[in-house]
Amino acid sequence: MRISRTRSLVTLGLAVAMASAATAAESRHVYILLIDGCDARRLTEETTPTLWALSHPGPLRATSYSAARAAMPSVTNTNHAAIMTAAYSAANGIVGNSFWDRDPAHAPVSTESAQYLEVETLFTVIEKERPALVTAGLFGKSKLVNLFSAVPDQQHAPDMLWGDAASEAEAIDVRAGFASDQRTMDEVVRTIEQRQPDFMFAALPDVDRTSHIFGPDSVPARKALSQADRQVGRLLTFLQQQESWPRTVLMITADHGFASVEPNRAEGRPYPLVLFGRELLRAGFTDLVPVANGAVESIALAGGSRDKLSDADGQRMAQARALALAQPEVAEAWYRVPNPADGGSEFTLAHAHPDWHLEHPRTGELILVAKPHHHFGDPFTPRVAGLLGNHGGPDESHIPILITGGDPSVRAQVVADDGAVPQAANPDLGATAAWLLGVRMPRTIKGKAVPKELTGRVLREAFEPSATP
Repeated sequence: MRISRTRSLVTLGLAVAMASAATAAESRHVYILLIDGCDARRLTEETTPTLWALSHPGPLRATSYSAARAAMPSVTNTNHAAIMTAAYSAANGIVGNSFWDRDPAHAPVSTESAQYLEVETLFTVIEKERPALVTAGLFGKSKLVNLFSAVPDQQHAPDMLWGDAASEAEAIDVRAGFASDQRTMDEVVRTIEQRQPDFMFAALPDVDRTSHIFGPDSVPARKALSQADRQVGRLLTFLQQQESWPRTVLMITADHGFASVEPNRAEGRPYPLVLFGRELLRAGFTDLVPVANGAVESIALAGGSRDKLSDADGQRMAQARALALAQPEVAEAWYRVPNPADGGSEFTLAHAHPDWHLEHPRTGELILVAKPHHHFGDPFTPRVAGLLGNHGGPDESHIPILITGGDPSVRAQVVADDGAVPQAANPDLGATAAWLLGVRMPRTIKGKAVPKELTGRVLREAFEPSATP
C-alpha cells in the first residue's frame, strides 16, 4: 500500500507539472519595448513609418493613445521603475535619476540600484506567482541592469538580465551614430529565438544619447529616431514569423520626450542652464541641497525628511521658494508637504499636480520646475552644461504608448484625448502586463498593497471585452 500510494503521489506530481508546463506554453507572451527619449510629437510618416502606422488606423492592428504621458519627473530611471512596479514614484521611491540621502557628508546618489526600489518589480511577482514563466530584461544602457538585479528578501532578477556594456563607453560615429539599438535588438531577437520568454522588457538607448548631444531637432537625432523605428519594424517582422505570434502582445513606449536646451537669445533663453544651488549659497542656505533631474529640481533639508514642517523649517522653505520664483528661468515651485508659513496646502505639489504622485520623502521639501527649454545643473554638474537637449519636466512627458501584437483580442483604435477614456501612462503598462499574465499587482517590499491612487490602471479598453488573462 505504501508503494502504491507513493506511485500515486508521483503520478499526481507529474500530472500537475505537465499541466503547469502546458499552461505556461499556452500563456500570452507579453513584451514591452521602450525607446529611450522618443517624443511622441516627433513621430512622422517619413521619419518613423512603423510607429506612425501603429499610431493611425491601417493594416497594423494597434491601440494608440494620442496623449500618453511619462511618469514625472520625465527621466529614465523613474519611468523604467514606474513600468516595472506598476506604480508611481510616491510608492516605488525612484523619484528621479538621483536623490540626496540628507547626510551632509554625502553627495547625491544615483537611483540605478534595485536596493532603492520600495515596490516589487514584475520580475519579482512573476517569480513568486508563476515561476514557470520565462522572463527577460534587456537594456541598451547597461547601468539599468542594476535597477533590476536581485536583492535578497526584496527583489528577484529576471531569468535573463542583459546590458549592452559597449554602450557606456561608446563613441558616436559621425555618420552612423550610436550602435546600441542594433546590438540590443540583436539580443532581443536572439533571446526570443532561444528562450521564447513569456515576459520581456527591453529598452533602446540611442535616441536619448543622440538627442542629448546634438539636440532633439538635429539631423543626427532624427536619424537616430529613424533607426529606432527600423528596429521596431524588425522586431514586428520577426515576431510575426513565430508560432507564438497569435498569443503575443507588444507594448511600445518611451521614458520621456525631449526639449532643446540650446542657448537662444531671440527666444528668451540666453542661459538655459539654471544653477539654483549657486543662488541658495549666495543667500546663506547652506543646509539645503538641490538635486537636478533635468527640468525638475528637488530641494532637500539636511537632517532627515519631514512629514510636516516646523515653524522654523516652514519659514526657511518659504524664503527658499520665494528665491526660486524670483529666478527668471524658474516657472514653478511647490512644497512636498503643507507649509503652515506659506499657504498651507495651497502651494503643495499634490494640489498643483495631483497626477504626478511625487510625494516621497526622497523628493525633498521643495520641487522646482524650469521654464520650457531650460534645465537645472545642480549640484554644479559640468557634464550637463554641454547638453543641447534634455528632459525631466512636464513638457517632456509626451510619449507614444502603443499596444499591438498577434493576439486577436488587441483592438485597432486611437484613444483620443477627449476625456471619454483616460489617457495611458507608463505605470499602466506594468498593471496591464500583470493582468495579461494572470499575476497579482506588485506590492511594497514590506508586503503591503500599494495604495490604489499610486498604481497604474489596467488598459482594458485596448482589448476586446472577451479578453481574459
